Amino acid sequence: MARLFQERFEESMLLACEALEGPEAVEAAVGYLLQAASRSEWTDDPQSLIPEAFREGQHAALGMADFLGRRECPEWEETSLELAVRYPDALEFRPIEAVAAVFGHQSSEHH
Repeated sequence: MARLFQERFEESMLLACEALEGPEAVEAAVGYLLQAASRSEWTDDPQSLIPEAFREGQHAALGMADFLGRRECPEWEETSLELAVRYPDALEFRPIEAVAAVFGHQSSEHH
């Protein structure tokens, strides 16, 4: 997380990958990995970064919502809202949900 704040995104990605390896894997690292990837020059599918064991977790969902919104991926608003619904008690999703709802509403007005 510190490397994210320092805008050292590639290093942050490497450190997050290390934290996801082995029997002592830290699930929160998935979110940091996706956040770093969204801010870096990385261009592959963000799903490929998420280890199978953590694909359905809250940290992966938060990271994915951040990645999709930051990169303005097609239908990011709808996907972010769907992810937020999975975790209704997670305070971290409230700003993501609010931004996605506003942008989703604005883009539907333009169609």
